[in-house]
Amino acid sequence: MAAPFKDCRTGICHFRRMIPAALCPFLDSIASEYTRTLDTSDPDQARQYHRLLVTIAGRHA
Repeated sequence: MAAPFKDCRTGICHFRRMIPAALCPFLDSIASEYTRTLDTSDPDQARQYHRLLVTIAGRHA
């Protein structure tokens, strides 16, 4: 399973998910990744938030 990643400058954890190439033309952004801050630097709390976001994103995949 994917894990949250920590920004080395701020120490804040983030959620990152690739956007399928087939969907990129329909999105306004030119990025091929969706990232979102987890608003925490605590690894345990970040894993809980990350697990929740993976579950939500899985429902919409």
